[in-house]
Amino acid sequence: MKAKMMKESATNADEDGGAASVLGKWKGYMANSDGEPDSPIDLEFTNDTITARRFSGEVMGTGTYQIRGSGTSMRIDVKGTSGDYDGKDYEGIISVEDGTLKWCSTNDNESARRPREFQTDIQQNHFLMVLKREGATE
Repeated sequence: MKAKMMKESATNADEDGGAASVLGKWKGYMANSDGEPDSPIDLEFTNDTITARRFSGEVMGTGTYQIRGSGTSMRIDVKGTSGDYDGKDYEGIISVEDGTLKWCSTNDNESARRPREFQTDIQQNHFLMVLKREGATE
């Protein structure tokens, strides 16, 4: 059974401010197993919630999240609270570097284990998202 989320806001999760680095709006894609763009996705992180949208702006779902760590060694746990993600748990790793957010996570499969690297791996039930901070220039 997946670990249950603690009721703690993201800003309190890490004294080094790692959680604060994800706050805001992000645009990007789900990566295929070769790391190439597959499906577009937008994410918005507030202090307590995450919202996923299709490029059309339609909300796919929301959830609460907790981040531990900072820099390139952050862990993220998400509990879906509405839409496509309602009642689902996602364990992953996340990093923010040079305006790029990478999030590799399980796909809510009971047998999936937290990823150790940023790569979509269908066999391991891991998916990778690569996003740029909204308003950032390339």
